[in-house]
Amino acid sequence: MTKAWTFPTGLDTSTSGRFQKHELCCLVKYNFRLKAEIYEELLELNYKVISVTRLQNRNKSPIPIVAVILEKSAKNIFSLDRLFHCVITVENRKDSNSIPQCQNCQRFNHTKNFCKLPPRCVKCPELHHFSDCTKDKNSPPICVNCNENHPANYKGYNDQTNNANITNDLIKSLMPLFTSLITEIIKKVITNHKMSININNTNIVIINWNANGIKRNRNTFAAFLSHYNVDIACISETHLSTPETIKFNGYSIYRNDRLAARPSGGVSLLIRTKIKHQQAYIPPLRSLEAVAITLSINNTNTAIVSAYQSPSFNMYTNDFDKILTVYNKYLSNSSTIISAPVKPTYYPYDPNKSSDILDVVLLKSTSVIINQEPLFKLDSDHLPVKISIGASLTHTESTRKLLNGKPDWDKFKQFIIDNILIPRTISNTLTADEAITHFRETISKAAEQCTTVFSCTFNKQTSN
Repeated sequence: MTKAWTFPTGLDTSTSGRFQKHELCCLVKYNFRLKAEIYEELLELNYKVISVTRLQNRNKSPIPIVAVILEKSAKNIFSLDRLFHCVITVENRKDSNSIPQCQNCQRFNHTKNFCKLPPRCVKCPELHHFSDCTKDKNSPPICVNCNENHPANYKGYNDQTNNANITNDLIKSLMPLFTSLITEIIKKVITNHKMSININNTNIVIINWNANGIKRNRNTFAAFLSHYNVDIACISETHLSTPETIKFNGYSIYRNDRLAARPSGGVSLLIRTKIKHQQAYIPPLRSLEAVAITLSINNTNTAIVSAYQSPSFNMYTNDFDKILTVYNKYLSNSSTIISAPVKPTYYPYDPNKSSDILDVVLLKSTSVIINQEPLFKLDSDHLPVKISIGASLTHTESTRKLLNGKPDWDKFKQFIIDNILIPRTISNTLTADEAITHFRETISKAAEQCTTVFSCTFNKQTSN
C-alpha cells in the first residue's frame, strides 16, 4: 500500500499570489509515476493544480515525494483517499523548526525576496554576490557571519540558535543573583526605606537610522536595541499614522507622524525609560520633520533632536533656525559642526545609483567627542549608524512612597499654603521647568509629612 500526505504550505497570501495555496505531498516509488502523470490525474479529479514538483534530499537526489500546489478552492483535497488506485492519507504539514536565511546578505530571519541590504558572499567575507566571487576553489571558505572556516549557509551553524543558548546559560547563571536582589527589594519596601540604584554610564550609545517603515521591522529592531545596548534611537521615515501604536519594552517613544494619504515620512525618538529626560517643544516647521527631548549629559542640559528632510520637499534653512532659537539658553555663539561617518550610509535599491552618506549629525555648543560607525544590520536602504559618546547620563531615582499611613489632609493643606511659591510671570521655558520642579517637590514633601505611621506589636501568648 502506498501512502500520501497533503498539507498547507504556510505561505502568506500577500506574497505568494492572489490565492492561498496548498501542497499535496505523495509518497510513491521512484519510477512509479511521473510528475506529468500526477498533474493530469489531479486535473481529471477536478482539482485546480498549479504545479507539481518532485522533492530532493540534502544531497540533491530525487526522493519519492512530490509537492503539488493547488488553488485555495481545492480545500476538499483533504478528503481525497485514493490516487492511482492506491490508498492515501491526508495530514497537515508540520511547521519547519529551521530559521530562514537570506541568500543575498546571508543574515537570518528573512529571505532574499524581501532583502534590501547589500549582498554578501556565501564563500568569503567580502561584500559581493556569490556569483561574482573570485576566491580560489582550493582555499577554505570563510563565513561572513562568524569568520569561521565554513560557508555562510553551513547547516551546522546557526547564529540565532547559538545566541539563544548563550542567553539561556547567562540567565541561569544570574538567577541566584536576581533572587537575592528581589529579596532585598521586598525587604526595603516592607520597612518603608528608600532605595536608589546608581548607574554610571561612561559610554552613551545613540542610533541614527532611516527605517523606511519601522512597523515591519519592529521585532528585528527590538532585538537590535537589546544587542547593542542602545540608550537613544533617532528614527526617520517611520511611516506611521496617528492611530497606530508601537511600543518597545524599556523605552519611551516620542513621535511626529506625517499627515498623508498613505504612510510615509515621519520621525520618532526612543530613549530608555530609566534615563531622566523630558519631551521638548518643536515649533511649526515648513518642510523639516522633527521631534526632540532634553536631558543631562555630563551634568549639562542637552537637547537631542531627531529630524528628517524629505528629498521630495524643498529644504528651508529657516526650519533649523527655528529649532536653534528654542534652545538659545543652552547654546553659545559657536558655529554648528556637521559630523558624518567616513563610510556610506545609503545603499539605493536602484543598481544604477551609487551609495552615499546621507545620515549626518549636527553638533552645536558641545565638547563631547563622538564616533560614528555604520552597521550592516536591519532591513532598509539606509544603514543604522551607531554613535558612541564618552559621557555620562543622569538616571531617574527610584519611586518615592509618599503615603506611609493614614493621611491628615488638613495638615497636608496647611503645608502647601505655607511652602508653595507661585511665580507671577513665566517668561521662558527655564522658569517653567523650575516652577514645575518646585511644585512637584512641595506636593511630595506635604504628602510625606501628613501621614501617621501606625506600628503594631504582636505578643506571642504562651499556654499554661
